[in-house]
Amino acid sequence: MPTIGPEGYDRLLDQVVLISRLRRSPRPAGLHPLAAPERGDLQPVRLVPLTRGAPDWIPAVEQRGEGIFLELREAAVARWAARVAGHPRLEALEGAYRRWSYNRGHTASPSFPIARPHPHPHLQPHAVRQVALECGYSSASLRERVYIGTAGAPTAGYCSPRRPATAREPSAAWSRSATAGTIKRLLDQAFDDALHCSSDPLCAEHVPIDPSAALHGAACHACLFASETSCETNNRWLDRAFLADLTGDGLAFTP
Repeated sequence: MPTIGPEGYDRLLDQVVLISRLRRSPRPAGLHPLAAPERGDLQPVRLVPLTRGAPDWIPAVEQRGEGIFLELREAAVARWAARVAGHPRLEALEGAYRRWSYNRGHTASPSFPIARPHPHPHLQPHAVRQVALECGYSSASLRERVYIGTAGAPTAGYCSPRRPATAREPSAAWSRSATAGTIKRLLDQAFDDALHCSSDPLCAEHVPIDPSAALHGAACHACLFASETSCETNNRWLDRAFLADLTGDGLAFTP
């Protein structure tokens, strides 16, 4: 798997790995009585085991495709997290998460979900929807996998897998043809697009305060929201203000 380094992002990215062959095997964790748990729950509750005893086998689907793995420099993320701790937009997201948990009978995790801000590593896969535009893939064919570690061993990385090509899409070859220049152009465009939304100023000024049931800040279907099949947290915890200077007070992540 080749590793490349886009120019100008040395202080932000620790490594960029192009994955030409990627296998993914999703499988069910259990059954939920009467109604399915809301997609994107951090810890689904009231799940019924698949079998009465230890299962001999579990149904699963094997998917093959390609992907890109990007790892942010932990030192840069830690400095940013310490600098923005207690920011009103972060506190608004945390308050919205507590209300969301209470309304669903969950116990809110005091570390949300670890002891540092979660949203930034999750924003990048949504911003890198530019990959779909670059390659001609449909946005629904892209997936994300976010790595944020634990409170004792934090990390900040994400993988953007792509499912197998269909008859209407080009074959999976983007990871083999990508270069450092390509990645740089995609990242530049992603950060630039985060500055604008066709729904601004309503989108840019949105903060999830009570009684709002939203779990996002400056994000909507016109900018950061991805296809429901692509986002593992159902488009939650998003805010363009973490990528672009929308607030003017230094909240945006800068390496």
